[in-house]
Amino acid sequence: GGAASTGDLPEEMVLTVKRGPETVRLPLNPEPGRPEFLLEAGDSIYIEPQKKVRITVSGHVASPGTYLIREGAGIGQLVATSNGLTPEGSLRGTLVMRGTDVYRVDATGPASGTGDASFVLETGDFVYVPRNDYSVYAMGEVATPGRFIVPDGQTWRAADLLAKANGLSGQGTLRRVTLLRAGSDGKIVPSKFNLDEFLKDGVLASNPELMPGDVL
Repeated sequence: GGAASTGDLPEEMVLTVKRGPETVRLPLNPEPGRPEFLLEAGDSIYIEPQKKVRITVSGHVASPGTYLIREGAGIGQLVATSNGLTPEGSLRGTLVMRGTDVYRVDATGPASGTGDASFVLETGDFVYVPRNDYSVYAMGEVATPGRFIVPDGQTWRAADLLAKANGLSGQGTLRRVTLLRAGSDGKIVPSKFNLDEFLKDGVLASNPELMPGDVL
C-alpha cells in the first residue's frame, strides 16, 4: 500500500532493511539502473522520516537563520536551504563553530567537484559564510570598469575579465594590456602583454591567469 502519509517528501523518507546484525539503507523510490535489492526470509523493513539536525547559518547567505536539515547533510545543502549565497558570498573559507572548536572548511564542492562532502554537520553547529575575497579589477579603456567577483570553483584569465567588463571602450586596444599584481613585499609589479595574440592565435601566455586583487 505504499508509505504512510507523514507530510514528508519521498526524498526525505528512509527505507531501512535489517538483516540480522546488518542494516541496509535504500532509497524509497528505486533509482534507474540500480540492481533490485532482493529480500530474504527474516528481513525486517522500516520506512521512517529522515532524521533532522538543527543548524544556524549566518554571513553572506540570502536568508540567515536556524534550519532543520536532513541528518548527514553538508554545508552545500544548508546553503541551498537558506536560499543560496549573496552575490558577495563564498564557500571557500566557510567557518563551522562546534562547541569550543572552530573548523575552516572549503565547501565549494558543488562548483568545483571538491570540498565539504566529507564534512557532516551536527546539531548545534553554527556556520558562517564569509565574503568572497577573490575579486579582480578592470580599469582604463573598458566599457564597464570596476570590481568583479570570481565565483567559487572558477578560474578567470584576462580574456574572461575583459568579457565581464563588456569589452573595450572606443579608445581601448588589446595590444598594450597592463596587469598590476602585488608582489610578496606588497609592492605593485606591472607586466604588459598583447591579449590580441591570444584572441587571434591562441597564445596562452598572452592570456594570463588572474589572482585575487589583480588589476587589469
